[in-house]
Amino acid sequence: MDEHLVALLGPSTAHSLISSQLEVSDTHFCKIAAMGVTTELQNLGHAELCREIAVGIEHALSEKTGDWRVSIAGSHASESWEMRVEGPTGFERSYTLSGAAGQHGPETIRKMILQLVSS
Repeated sequence: MDEHLVALLGPSTAHSLISSQLEVSDTHFCKIAAMGVTTELQNLGHAELCREIAVGIEHALSEKTGDWRVSIAGSHASESWEMRVEGPTGFERSYTLSGAAGQHGPETIRKMILQLVSS
């Protein structure tokens, strides 16, 4: 189990989230659903990065009620990733994550989601 995940969430929560993983691919797509949050990640890199991002997203939304969906799509043609957050009562936010600005890290993405859902 990833040490960063354990440090962030504690051993039981990290294990629970990783165990609930539905599909992770080293190629281009991973989808993880746990605790009212569905995370879809496309073209972001390797499976471990997807797991770390998904855990950060779950952590950011852990105190929010209702069903949430976060999708992040990378592109081979651009260093930018498109992020979309959807939640209850028609909540929708979109944001472009810039690799050049250091916005592709799991912790940065977690903080951005916290900002988006608190606005």
